[in-house]
Parts: sequence; C-alpha cells; structure tokens
Amino acid sequence: IYTLTGSCENECADIQVSPYNCNGTGFTSTISNNNSDVNVGPGQTVRISAGSFTRNLNITGGTLVICGSAVPQNINMNTNGNPFTLVINGSVVLNNLNLTSTATIENYGSLTFNNSVGFSGTIKNYGTMSCQADFNVNSGGKFYNYATASLLNHNNNNISENLSLIHISQGIVR
Repeated sequence: IYTLTGSCENECADIQVSPYNCNGTGFTSTISNNNSDVNVGPGQTVRISAGSFTRNLNITGGTLVICGSAVPQNINMNTNGNPFTLVINGSVVLNNLNLTSTATIENYGSLTFNNSVGFSGTIKNYGTMSCQADFNVNSGGKFYNYATASLLNHNNNNISENLSLIHISQGIVR
C-alpha cells in the first residue's frame, strides 16, 4: 500500500465548501424523486435532492448539483464542446464514466467509482473519493486531491496534484 501525503511545506489545502447551497435558490430545476431521467443542458443548473436517484443522466452541458444520493444507471454525455460541471454535495456512486475534456467533477461529499475510470477532464476532490479499479488520468486530464482519496491503481498521463492524503493499494504508473 502506498500512502502519499502532501509535504505541506508551504501550506496544506484549506477545507473547501461547495459554492452551491443545497437549500438555496438559483437552480433551473430541482429533481426530488426518482421518477424519470434527468437532462442537463448549457446554461442550466439542475439540483438532484432525491434521497436515492438511480435513473439516467443526459448531459449536453451546464451544471448538475447532487444534494442527495445518486447511483445513475447511465451517464450519457454529449456536450459537443460545451462545459459541464458535476458538483457533489451528497453522495454519488458511478459504475461508468466518460469525462470529456470540457467536463469537471467537484466532489465536496462522497464519490465512489466502482469500475475503472479514465478521463480527459478535471476531477477536484474536496471530500472523500474512492476508485475500486484503475484510476486513469488521460492526456489532458487533471486530478486535484484536497482531501482523502483511496485508489486501487493510479495511472497518471498528465496532471495529478495532491495537497492532502491519497491511499494507493496496488501501484502508481507515471
């Protein structure tokens, strides 16, 4: 087991708070049940407050804020270059992910990847994150850890920055 900690020579990461208040206003729409798929498009800020969301996410851009618990069946991401941000204030479990170069995940809660993940976008972890298989930072991808991340394998082909604690169970490939 590898445990990497930031040296904190200058300063370790400060605790970050999500810019989205789950009880606040300013959301384009709020999904409070598990009745249908969720569509998020450019210019939209959609909040999922359902206690257990398991439907599909159809993404063409915008911002999706998870305030409850989500285990999406599928994430259909077709942004055509539009920026997309997934903000996790609650908990999310992902079984698949194809994160494009214009997409960002900001985790302030709990994020779990059940399978291997490869991404060319950006993942910022301010909460608790785990990956049960290969965690691949592809060319163009960026991973910033400001809290706690537990990874099975970490394959880094671009930028990985740790300002807190990363546990790596099997190995690091650079």
